[in-house]
Amino acid sequence: MSGIIVMPSASANASTVEKENFSRERRFGVSWDYRIENSARKNLHALGPSVAEKIRHYLDTRIRGCANPRAFGKPLRHDLKGYWRYQVADCRLICRLEDHILTVLVVKVGNRKNVYKKKK
Repeated sequence: MSGIIVMPSASANASTVEKENFSRERRFGVSWDYRIENSARKNLHALGPSVAEKIRHYLDTRIRGCANPRAFGKPLRHDLKGYWRYQVADCRLICRLEDHILTVLVVKVGNRKNVYKKKK
């Protein structure tokens, strides 16, 4: 059955259709990559080597090479509108999706309790 293409119904929710149509597979040479900003590298280093390894593994297996990184994250709202959140254990990755160059830019990394707080 892997060769059968299922078309979503007209009444299907747009986000459901988007998640159904895209998967982690590479499609027609279109695949995403990721970059980590310097400030996020500092955050990552401060979390410790084991947590940093989990986060890098997540980025390498889920984001790099996928057809649609939106399938793995959630869009943020209010002050962080335009950014996306990815969850890795108790940590959150705050990212900006750069559609024009197919890159997920990791802007901030931190524990879920602190990552959303604004700097004073």
